[in-house]
Amino acid sequence: MKLPYEEIESVVVSAVEKAMRTKAVATWPKDRSLHEIPDGIFDSLASLEVFTQIERALRIKPLIPDGPDTKLDTIAGISTWVHTKAEEAR
Repeated sequence: MKLPYEEIESVVVSAVEKAMRTKAVATWPKDRSLHEIPDGIFDSLASLEVFTQIERALRIKPLIPDGPDTKLDTIAGISTWVHTKAEEAR
């Protein structure tokens, strides 16, 4: 079963909001760095929490970033990456 991109993006936004403990994510530009949100911190711990929540919400196998060069710091970037990986992980 292929997951719609919009569903994944919604899950990503929710996961980032919870990890960063801020509602500012909902109105944040999808292609702007999450590091720039003024009332939240998007660090490696928040990133790990985001991926764990996404895995649980979508019921997929663990998502492992491709390496240190993988830049996943925007809603659009994370959503696109998860969309690709979710199909591989099912």
